[in-house]
Amino acid sequence: MTVVVRDYPGGRKEVDIRFQLPSGERFRKKLVAPVTSESGARRWGEARERDLYSKAISVATGSTLPGIVPTLEQFATRFIDEFARAEQHKPSGIAAKETVIERHLKPRFGSTRLNEITDADVQKLKGDLTHLSPKTVNNILSVLSKMLKVAVAWRVIMELPARFTLLKVQDKEMTFYEPKIYGKLLSAATALGWRYELLVRLGGDLGLR
Repeated sequence: MTVVVRDYPGGRKEVDIRFQLPSGERFRKKLVAPVTSESGARRWGEARERDLYSKAISVATGSTLPGIVPTLEQFATRFIDEFARAEQHKPSGIAAKETVIERHLKPRFGSTRLNEITDADVQKLKGDLTHLSPKTVNNILSVLSKMLKVAVAWRVIMELPARFTLLKVQDKEMTFYEPKIYGKLLSAATALGWRYELLVRLGGDLGLR
């Protein structure tokens, strides 16, 4: 299998994918990568190459799913490019997903095929993340869960291989001033000037914390 990256008008990169099936049939497809760097385009092209090859094998053998299930590391690039970016998630949201994948998911599941991630694996992951806050753990679990759900939707795997139960996050009780204390605060702010009075009224009367 071969992936060749070339310059494309507009500063983008074209990926030329070629491979030969076991039957001897040759396959070739040119695609424009959604990234501008050569290294990024090559990684994207290699992920597309694996996907196209798997689908071609699927068609040739008459199976309902690709013959080769990708590992989490292999699928991660496609998940970010074709799901998160394609759905126009916020840049901060995409960056958060990439951070979770690089720091927590790839080190543990990078070489594991998507359909081989089990309930026990998920539970062990939760157990090893007890040093993090429940909210952070839930964010990590949510990214992994979403990756697997997208893989099912795209028929990369037949069904979810694991179940996810998020940790309970306790709601923090909001603090507020009693009317008598708030009155004293407002009086003191008024004595200092209208700017201070405005700030206190914005927070106290309009609920801007």
